[in-house]
Amino acid sequence: MQTIERTVFLSYRRANWATARLVYQDLTTHGYDVFMDVERMDSGAFDQIILRQVAARAHFILILTPSALDRCSEPNDWLRAEIERALETRRNIIPLMFDGFKFENARDKLTGKLTNLPTYNGVSFPQDFFDEAMQRVRTRFLNVPLEVMLHPMPAVDRVEVKRREDSAAAQPPVTPAQLTAQQYYERAMGHKQMSNWQLAVDDLTEVIRLNPRYQDPYFHRAWAYDELKNYDRAIVDYTQAIALNPQDADAYNNRGWAYQDGKKDYDRAIADYTQAIALNPRDSTAYKNRGLAYYDKKDYDRAIADYTQAIALNPQYAIAYIGRGLAYQNGKKDYDRAIADYTQAIALNPKDSVAYNNRGLAYYNKKDYDRAIADYAQANALNPQYTDAYINCAAAYYNGKQDYQRAIENYTRAIQINPRYVLAYRNRANSYGALGRKKEADADTRKADELEGKR
Repeated sequence: MQTIERTVFLSYRRANWATARLVYQDLTTHGYDVFMDVERMDSGAFDQIILRQVAARAHFILILTPSALDRCSEPNDWLRAEIERALETRRNIIPLMFDGFKFENARDKLTGKLTNLPTYNGVSFPQDFFDEAMQRVRTRFLNVPLEVMLHPMPAVDRVEVKRREDSAAAQPPVTPAQLTAQQYYERAMGHKQMSNWQLAVDDLTEVIRLNPRYQDPYFHRAWAYDELKNYDRAIVDYTQAIALNPQDADAYNNRGWAYQDGKKDYDRAIADYTQAIALNPRDSTAYKNRGLAYYDKKDYDRAIADYTQAIALNPQYAIAYIGRGLAYQNGKKDYDRAIADYTQAIALNPKDSVAYNNRGLAYYNKKDYDRAIADYAQANALNPQYTDAYINCAAAYYNGKQDYQRAIENYTRAIQINPRYVLAYRNRANSYGALGRKKEADADTRKADELEGKR
Protein backbone atom coordinates (compact mmCIF):
# COMPACT_ATOMS: atom_id res chain seq x y z
CA MET A 1 0.00 0.00 0.00
CA GLN A 2 1.39 3.36 -0.98
CA THR A 3 1.84 5.96 1.74
CA ILE A 4 0.91 9.60 1.53
CA GLU A 5 4.12 11.60 1.78
CA ARG A 6 3.89 14.74 3.89
CA THR A 7 7.33 16.28 3.30
CA VAL A 8 7.41 19.61 1.51
CA PHE A 9 10.11 21.95 0.20
CA LEU A 10 8.84 25.53 0.03
CA SER A 11 10.53 27.59 -2.71
CA TYR A 12 10.04 31.35 -2.89
CA ARG A 13 11.60 34.70 -3.76
CA ARG A 14 12.69 36.76 -0.74
CA ALA A 15 10.36 39.59 -1.68
CA ASN A 16 7.47 37.11 -1.28
CA TRP A 17 8.49 36.03 2.23
CA ALA A 18 5.17 37.03 3.82
CA THR A 19 3.10 34.91 1.44
CA ALA A 20 5.51 31.99 1.76
CA ARG A 21 5.29 32.28 5.54
CA LEU A 22 1.50 32.05 5.43
CA VAL A 23 1.76 28.87 3.34
CA TYR A 24 4.32 27.47 5.80
CA GLN A 25 2.10 28.22 8.80
CA ASP A 26 -0.92 26.58 7.16
CA LEU A 27 0.94 23.41 6.21
CA THR A 28 2.77 22.94 9.50
CA THR A 29 -0.47 23.52 11.39
CA HIS A 30 -1.96 20.63 9.39
CA GLY A 31 0.90 18.26 10.17
CA TYR A 32 3.21 18.68 7.17
CA ASP A 33 7.00 18.60 7.51
CA VAL A 34 7.98 21.78 5.62
CA PHE A 35 11.47 23.01 4.86
CA MET A 36 11.47 26.79 4.42
CA ASP A 37 14.92 28.38 4.38
CA VAL A 38 14.75 31.83 5.96
CA GLU A 39 18.48 32.54 6.17
CA ARG A 40 20.18 32.06 2.80
CA MET A 41 20.75 35.15 0.69
CA ASP A 42 21.07 35.24 -3.10
CA SER A 43 24.56 34.20 -4.18
CA GLY A 44 26.38 32.74 -7.15
CA ALA A 45 27.73 29.76 -5.17
CA PHE A 46 24.49 27.96 -4.43
CA ASP A 47 24.18 26.14 -1.11
CA GLN A 48 24.29 22.40 -1.85
CA ILE A 49 22.47 21.63 1.40
CA ILE A 50 19.41 23.39 0.04
CA LEU A 51 19.52 21.43 -3.21
CA ARG A 52 19.78 18.16 -1.32
CA GLN A 53 16.71 19.15 0.69
CA VAL A 54 14.75 19.53 -2.55
CA ALA A 55 15.57 15.92 -3.40
CA ALA A 56 14.87 14.69 0.14
CA ARG A 57 11.24 15.87 0.11
CA ALA A 58 8.35 14.56 -1.93
CA HIS A 59 6.55 17.82 -2.68
CA PHE A 60 7.95 21.03 -4.10
CA ILE A 61 5.69 24.05 -3.57
CA LEU A 62 6.67 27.10 -5.61
CA ILE A 63 5.38 30.57 -4.70
CA LEU A 64 4.76 32.54 -7.90
CA THR A 65 3.94 36.25 -8.11
CA PRO A 66 4.32 38.53 -11.16
CA SER A 67 7.92 39.37 -10.14
CA ALA A 68 9.02 35.97 -8.83
CA LEU A 69 10.64 34.68 -12.02
CA ASP A 70 12.29 37.95 -13.06
CA ARG A 71 15.84 36.80 -12.31
CA CYS A 72 15.34 33.22 -13.46
CA SER A 73 16.87 34.06 -16.83
CA GLU A 74 20.19 34.39 -14.97
CA PRO A 75 22.09 31.06 -14.81
CA ASN A 76 23.19 31.53 -11.17
CA ASP A 77 19.81 32.54 -9.80
CA TRP A 78 19.04 30.57 -6.64
CA LEU A 79 15.29 30.22 -7.30
CA ARG A 80 16.08 28.83 -10.75
CA ALA A 81 18.51 26.35 -9.18
CA GLU A 82 15.81 25.10 -6.80
CA ILE A 83 13.25 24.68 -9.60
CA GLU A 84 15.76 22.90 -11.83
CA ARG A 85 16.63 20.50 -9.00
CA ALA A 86 12.94 19.75 -8.46
CA LEU A 87 12.50 19.06 -12.17
CA GLU A 88 15.61 16.86 -12.33
CA THR A 89 14.50 14.75 -9.35
CA ARG A 90 10.86 14.58 -10.49
CA ARG A 91 9.37 16.07 -7.34
CA ASN A 92 5.65 16.70 -7.11
CA ILE A 93 5.84 20.34 -8.24
CA ILE A 94 2.90 22.51 -7.21
CA PRO A 95 2.98 26.15 -8.40
CA LEU A 96 0.95 28.49 -6.18
CA MET A 97 0.00 31.56 -8.22
CA PHE A 98 -0.60 34.84 -6.37
CA ASP A 99 -1.36 38.45 -7.32
CA GLY A 100 -2.51 37.60 -10.83
CA PHE A 101 0.58 35.63 -11.86
CA LYS A 102 0.31 34.07 -15.35
CA PHE A 103 2.88 31.85 -17.01
CA GLU A 104 2.34 33.51 -20.38
CA ASN A 105 3.74 36.77 -18.94
CA ALA A 106 6.98 35.04 -17.94
CA ARG A 107 7.81 33.08 -21.10
CA ASP A 108 11.09 34.92 -21.69
CA LYS A 109 12.33 33.83 -18.23
CA LEU A 110 11.45 30.16 -18.72
CA THR A 111 14.51 28.99 -20.62
CA GLY A 112 16.32 25.66 -20.60
CA LYS A 113 14.83 23.16 -18.18
CA LEU A 114 12.33 25.75 -16.95
CA THR A 115 10.40 25.58 -20.23
CA ASN A 116 8.53 22.60 -18.76
CA LEU A 117 7.37 24.45 -15.64
CA PRO A 118 4.04 25.67 -17.11
CA THR A 119 3.01 22.05 -17.76
CA TYR A 120 2.52 21.49 -14.02
CA ASN A 121 -0.94 22.04 -12.61
CA GLY A 122 -0.97 25.01 -10.30
CA VAL A 123 -3.37 26.64 -7.86
CA SER A 124 -4.55 30.22 -8.27
CA PHE A 125 -4.99 32.20 -5.07
CA PRO A 126 -7.75 34.79 -5.51
CA GLN A 127 -7.45 37.76 -3.17
CA ASP A 128 -9.17 37.13 0.19
CA PHE A 129 -9.59 33.38 -0.49
CA PHE A 130 -6.30 32.12 0.92
CA ASP A 131 -7.81 29.55 3.30
CA GLU A 132 -10.01 28.04 0.61
CA ALA A 133 -7.11 27.76 -1.82
CA MET A 134 -4.85 26.16 0.79
CA GLN A 135 -7.53 23.59 1.58
CA ARG A 136 -7.53 22.70 -2.12
CA VAL A 137 -3.73 22.36 -2.07
CA ARG A 138 -3.84 19.97 0.89
CA THR A 139 -6.75 17.83 -0.23
CA ARG A 140 -6.10 17.64 -3.97
CA PHE A 141 -2.38 18.22 -4.60
CA LEU A 142 -0.66 16.95 -1.44
CA ASN A 143 -3.00 14.19 -0.34
CA VAL A 144 -2.02 11.77 -3.11
CA PRO A 145 0.23 8.67 -3.25
CA LEU A 146 3.48 9.30 -5.06
CA GLU A 147 5.90 7.08 -6.93
CA VAL A 148 8.99 9.21 -6.53
CA MET A 149 12.28 8.19 -5.03
CA LEU A 150 13.24 10.17 -1.96
CA HIS A 151 16.92 10.89 -1.59
CA PRO A 152 17.92 10.40 2.06
CA MET A 153 19.47 13.36 3.80
CA PRO A 154 23.25 12.90 4.22
CA ALA A 155 24.28 12.65 7.85
CA VAL A 156 26.59 15.61 7.38
CA ASP A 157 23.58 17.84 6.63
CA ARG A 158 21.47 16.93 9.65
CA VAL A 159 22.77 19.47 12.14
CA GLU A 160 22.57 22.38 9.69
CA VAL A 161 19.12 21.35 8.42
CA LYS A 162 17.81 21.09 11.99
CA ARG A 163 19.18 24.52 12.77
CA ARG A 164 17.49 25.99 9.72
CA GLU A 165 14.21 24.23 10.48
CA ASP A 166 14.28 25.64 14.02
CA SER A 167 15.02 29.08 12.62
CA ALA A 168 12.01 28.85 10.31
CA ALA A 169 9.75 27.64 13.10
CA ALA A 170 10.83 30.53 15.34
CA GLN A 171 9.86 33.21 12.84
CA PRO A 172 7.03 35.45 14.10
CA PRO A 173 3.59 35.34 12.49
CA VAL A 174 3.05 37.36 9.34
CA THR A 175 1.77 40.87 9.99
CA PRO A 176 -0.71 42.81 7.88
CA ALA A 177 2.07 45.33 7.19
CA GLN A 178 4.24 42.62 5.65
CA LEU A 179 1.45 41.49 3.35
CA THR A 180 0.72 45.08 2.38
CA ALA A 181 4.41 45.57 1.64
CA GLN A 182 4.34 42.61 -0.73
CA GLN A 183 1.34 44.05 -2.56
CA TYR A 184 3.15 47.37 -3.00
CA TYR A 185 6.23 45.49 -4.21
CA GLU A 186 4.34 43.57 -6.88
CA ARG A 187 2.64 46.75 -8.05
CA ALA A 188 6.04 48.47 -8.18
CA MET A 189 7.40 45.67 -10.38
CA GLY A 190 4.49 46.25 -12.73
CA HIS A 191 5.35 49.96 -12.89
CA LYS A 192 8.98 49.07 -13.56
CA GLN A 193 8.00 46.76 -16.40
CA MET A 194 6.03 49.63 -17.95
CA SER A 195 8.91 52.13 -17.35
CA ASN A 196 6.75 54.16 -14.97
CA TRP A 197 9.81 54.95 -12.88
CA GLN A 198 8.45 57.53 -10.44
CA LEU A 199 5.43 55.35 -9.62
CA ALA A 200 7.85 52.47 -9.01
CA VAL A 201 9.90 54.66 -6.65
CA ASP A 202 6.77 55.67 -4.74
CA ASP A 203 5.60 52.08 -4.21
CA LEU A 204 9.06 50.76 -3.34
CA THR A 205 9.50 53.54 -0.80
CA GLU A 206 6.35 52.31 0.89
CA VAL A 207 7.66 48.73 0.79
CA ILE A 208 10.86 49.81 2.52
CA ARG A 209 8.92 51.78 5.13
CA LEU A 210 6.76 48.78 5.95
CA ASN A 211 9.48 46.14 5.80
CA PRO A 212 13.06 47.48 5.59
CA ARG A 213 14.88 44.17 6.12
CA TYR A 214 15.04 42.86 2.56
CA GLN A 215 17.36 43.75 -0.26
CA ASP A 216 15.17 43.60 -3.36
CA PRO A 217 13.18 46.83 -2.79
CA TYR A 218 16.42 48.81 -2.42
CA PHE A 219 17.87 47.20 -5.55
CA HIS A 220 14.83 47.98 -7.68
CA ARG A 221 14.33 51.49 -6.28
CA ALA A 222 17.97 52.19 -7.12
CA TRP A 223 17.30 50.98 -10.66
CA ALA A 224 14.30 53.33 -10.92
CA TYR A 225 16.33 56.27 -9.55
CA ASP A 226 19.00 55.52 -12.15
CA GLU A 227 16.41 55.66 -14.93
CA LEU A 228 15.21 58.98 -13.49
CA LYS A 229 18.86 60.18 -13.60
CA ASN A 230 18.86 60.66 -9.84
CA TYR A 231 22.25 59.00 -9.55
CA ASP A 232 23.03 60.03 -5.98
CA ARG A 233 19.93 58.29 -4.63
CA ALA A 234 20.55 55.31 -6.89
CA ILE A 235 24.03 54.91 -5.43
CA VAL A 236 22.70 55.18 -1.87
CA ASP A 237 20.13 52.43 -2.53
CA TYR A 238 22.58 50.14 -4.31
CA THR A 239 24.94 50.60 -1.36
CA GLN A 240 22.17 49.54 1.03
CA ALA A 241 21.35 46.56 -1.18
CA ILE A 242 25.00 45.53 -1.03
CA ALA A 243 25.05 45.95 2.76
CA LEU A 244 22.09 43.56 3.01
CA ASN A 245 23.66 41.09 0.58
CA PRO A 246 27.40 41.58 -0.05
CA GLN A 247 27.35 38.65 -2.53
CA ASP A 248 25.05 40.34 -5.04
CA ALA A 249 27.15 40.85 -8.17
CA ASP A 250 24.28 42.64 -9.93
CA ALA A 251 24.13 45.35 -7.26
CA TYR A 252 27.85 46.04 -7.66
CA ASN A 253 27.51 46.06 -11.45
CA ASN A 254 24.56 48.45 -11.38
CA ARG A 255 26.17 50.77 -8.83
CA GLY A 256 29.22 50.85 -11.07
CA TRP A 257 27.02 52.00 -13.94
CA ALA A 258 25.53 54.77 -11.77
CA TYR A 259 29.04 55.96 -10.92
CA GLN A 260 30.10 55.75 -14.56
CA ASP A 261 27.11 57.00 -16.49
CA GLY A 262 25.78 59.43 -13.92
CA LYS A 263 28.76 60.71 -11.98
CA LYS A 264 31.60 60.12 -14.48
CA ASP A 265 33.53 58.60 -11.58
CA TYR A 266 35.31 55.94 -13.59
CA ASP A 267 37.62 54.75 -10.81
CA ARG A 268 34.73 53.88 -8.47
CA ALA A 269 32.88 52.33 -11.39
CA ILE A 270 35.86 50.13 -12.20
CA ALA A 271 36.15 49.09 -8.55
CA ASP A 272 32.50 48.01 -8.52
CA TYR A 273 32.75 46.14 -11.82
CA THR A 274 35.85 44.38 -10.54
CA GLN A 275 33.97 43.24 -7.44
CA ALA A 276 31.05 42.07 -9.58
CA ILE A 277 33.48 40.02 -11.67
CA ALA A 278 35.09 38.56 -8.53
CA LEU A 279 31.64 37.41 -7.37
CA ASN A 280 30.57 36.18 -10.81
CA PRO A 281 33.53 35.64 -13.17
CA ARG A 282 31.19 34.70 -16.03
CA ASP A 283 29.32 38.01 -16.04
CA SER A 284 29.93 39.29 -19.57
CA THR A 285 28.00 42.51 -18.81
CA ALA A 286 30.41 43.46 -16.01
CA TYR A 287 33.37 42.94 -18.33
CA LYS A 288 31.69 45.02 -21.05
CA ASN A 289 30.90 47.81 -18.58
CA ARG A 290 34.42 47.81 -17.17
CA GLY A 291 35.76 47.90 -20.72
CA LEU A 292 33.71 51.04 -21.35
CA ALA A 293 34.99 52.63 -18.12
CA TYR A 294 38.58 51.94 -19.16
CA TYR A 295 37.78 53.37 -22.60
CA ASP A 296 36.44 56.55 -20.98
CA LYS A 297 39.73 56.76 -19.05
CA LYS A 298 41.59 56.33 -22.37
CA ASP A 299 43.14 53.09 -21.08
CA TYR A 300 42.56 51.40 -24.41
CA ASP A 301 44.61 48.25 -23.82
CA ARG A 302 42.60 47.33 -20.71
CA ALA A 303 39.38 48.27 -22.49
CA ILE A 304 40.22 45.91 -25.35
CA ALA A 305 41.13 43.13 -22.90
CA ASP A 306 37.78 43.45 -21.09
CA TYR A 307 35.72 43.62 -24.28
CA THR A 308 37.59 40.54 -25.52
CA GLN A 309 36.71 38.66 -22.32
CA ALA A 310 33.06 39.74 -22.60
CA ILE A 311 33.02 38.35 -26.15
CA ALA A 312 34.70 35.11 -25.04
CA LEU A 313 31.93 34.64 -22.45
CA ASN A 314 29.17 35.67 -24.85
CA PRO A 315 30.13 35.41 -28.56
CA GLN A 316 26.73 36.88 -29.50
CA TYR A 317 27.41 40.13 -27.60
CA ALA A 318 27.13 42.66 -30.43
CA ILE A 319 27.59 45.73 -28.23
CA ALA A 320 30.90 44.34 -26.93
CA TYR A 321 32.17 44.11 -30.52
CA ILE A 322 31.15 47.74 -31.04
CA GLY A 323 32.94 48.79 -27.85
CA ARG A 324 36.12 46.96 -28.81
CA GLY A 325 35.88 48.41 -32.30
CA LEU A 326 35.81 51.93 -30.83
CA ALA A 327 38.86 51.17 -28.69
CA TYR A 328 40.76 49.90 -31.73
CA GLN A 329 39.58 52.83 -33.85
CA ASN A 330 39.93 55.81 -31.51
CA GLY A 331 42.59 54.52 -29.15
CA LYS A 332 44.90 52.40 -31.28
CA LYS A 333 44.11 53.81 -34.76
CA ASP A 334 43.82 50.21 -35.91
CA TYR A 335 41.05 50.75 -38.42
CA ASP A 336 41.18 47.27 -39.92
CA ARG A 337 40.48 45.57 -36.59
CA ALA A 338 37.82 48.14 -35.85
CA ILE A 339 36.12 47.39 -39.17
CA ALA A 340 36.28 43.65 -38.45
CA ASP A 341 34.57 44.18 -35.09
CA TYR A 342 31.86 46.44 -36.50
CA THR A 343 31.25 43.92 -39.27
CA GLN A 344 30.77 41.16 -36.70
CA ALA A 345 28.39 43.38 -34.73
CA ILE A 346 26.37 43.98 -37.90
CA ALA A 347 26.27 40.24 -38.62
CA LEU A 348 24.86 39.68 -35.13
CA ASN A 349 22.45 42.62 -35.32
CA PRO A 350 21.83 43.85 -38.89
CA LYS A 351 19.55 46.62 -37.62
CA ASP A 352 22.22 48.34 -35.49
CA SER A 353 22.60 51.80 -37.01
CA VAL A 354 25.45 52.68 -34.61
CA ALA A 355 27.60 49.82 -35.92
CA TYR A 356 27.12 51.02 -39.51
CA ASN A 357 27.92 54.63 -38.55
CA ASN A 358 31.06 53.57 -36.65
CA ARG A 359 32.24 51.37 -39.49
CA GLY A 360 31.67 54.30 -41.81
CA LEU A 361 33.99 56.41 -39.64
CA ALA A 362 36.66 53.70 -39.78
CA TYR A 363 36.41 53.56 -43.58
CA TYR A 364 36.56 57.36 -43.66
CA ASN A 365 39.78 57.29 -41.65
CA LYS A 366 41.18 54.86 -44.22
CA LYS A 367 40.09 57.33 -46.95
CA ASP A 368 37.76 54.68 -48.37
CA TYR A 369 35.03 57.26 -48.92
CA ASP A 370 32.69 55.18 -51.05
CA ARG A 371 32.36 52.49 -48.38
CA ALA A 372 32.07 55.14 -45.69
CA ILE A 373 29.20 56.83 -47.53
CA ALA A 374 27.47 53.47 -48.07
CA ASP A 375 27.63 52.71 -44.33
CA TYR A 376 26.39 56.16 -43.32
CA ALA A 377 23.50 55.79 -45.76
CA GLN A 378 22.59 52.43 -44.24
CA ALA A 379 22.75 53.91 -40.74
CA ASN A 380 20.27 56.58 -41.80
CA ALA A 381 18.05 54.06 -43.58
CA LEU A 382 17.80 52.18 -40.28
CA ASN A 383 17.45 55.36 -38.20
CA PRO A 384 16.24 58.40 -40.20
CA GLN A 385 16.71 60.60 -37.10
CA TYR A 386 20.42 59.78 -36.73
CA THR A 387 21.89 63.29 -37.13
CA ASP A 388 25.53 62.26 -36.59
CA ALA A 389 25.34 59.83 -39.52
CA TYR A 390 24.09 62.66 -41.78
CA ILE A 391 26.94 64.90 -40.57
CA ASN A 392 29.50 62.16 -41.13
CA CYS A 393 28.13 61.38 -44.58
CA ALA A 394 28.27 65.07 -45.50
CA ALA A 395 31.92 65.21 -44.38
CA ALA A 396 32.75 62.23 -46.61
CA TYR A 397 31.12 63.94 -49.60
CA TYR A 398 32.86 67.25 -48.84
CA ASN A 399 36.36 66.04 -48.00
CA GLY A 400 36.54 62.80 -49.91
CA LYS A 401 34.48 63.35 -53.04
CA GLN A 402 34.35 67.17 -53.29
CA ASP A 403 30.64 66.66 -53.92
CA TYR A 404 29.52 69.84 -52.17
CA GLN A 405 25.87 69.64 -53.22
CA ARG A 406 25.40 66.22 -51.62
CA ALA A 407 27.23 67.48 -48.56
CA ILE A 408 24.71 70.33 -48.35
CA GLU A 409 21.82 67.87 -48.65
CA ASN A 410 23.09 65.82 -45.70
CA TYR A 411 23.81 68.88 -43.53
CA THR A 412 20.32 70.14 -44.34
CA ARG A 413 18.77 66.87 -43.19
CA ALA A 414 20.67 67.08 -39.91
CA ILE A 415 19.45 70.68 -39.41
CA GLN A 416 15.86 69.66 -40.12
CA ILE A 417 16.10 67.10 -37.32
CA ASN A 418 17.99 69.42 -34.95
CA PRO A 419 17.57 73.13 -35.86
CA ARG A 420 20.12 74.06 -33.17
CA TYR A 421 22.99 71.94 -34.55
CA VAL A 422 25.73 74.58 -34.74
CA LEU A 423 28.31 72.34 -36.43
CA ALA A 424 25.86 71.49 -39.21
CA TYR A 425 25.30 75.20 -39.99
CA ARG A 426 29.04 75.96 -40.02
CA ASN A 427 29.88 73.01 -42.23
CA ARG A 428 27.00 73.70 -44.59
CA ALA A 429 28.30 77.28 -44.82
CA ASN A 430 31.64 75.88 -45.97
CA SER A 431 29.89 73.75 -48.59
CA TYR A 432 27.90 76.73 -49.88
CA GLY A 433 31.14 78.70 -49.98
CA ALA A 434 32.86 76.00 -52.03
CA LEU A 435 30.06 76.36 -54.60
CA GLY A 436 30.34 80.15 -54.60
CA ARG A 437 26.93 80.59 -52.98
CA LYS A 438 27.99 83.41 -50.65
CA LYS A 439 24.50 84.49 -49.60
CA GLU A 440 23.57 81.05 -48.23
CA ALA A 441 27.02 80.66 -46.67
CA ASP A 442 26.71 83.97 -44.84
CA ALA A 443 23.20 83.12 -43.65
CA ASP A 444 24.41 79.82 -42.14
CA THR A 445 27.38 81.53 -40.50
CA ARG A 446 25.07 84.12 -38.93
CA LYS A 447 22.76 81.38 -37.68
CA ALA A 448 25.68 79.46 -36.13
CA ASP A 449 26.93 82.64 -34.43
CA GLU A 450 23.43 83.35 -33.12
CA LEU A 451 23.14 79.85 -31.64
CA GLU A 452 26.54 80.22 -29.97
CA GLY A 453 25.56 83.60 -28.52
CA LYS A 454 28.06 85.54 -30.63
CA ARG A 455 25.44 87.90 -32.03
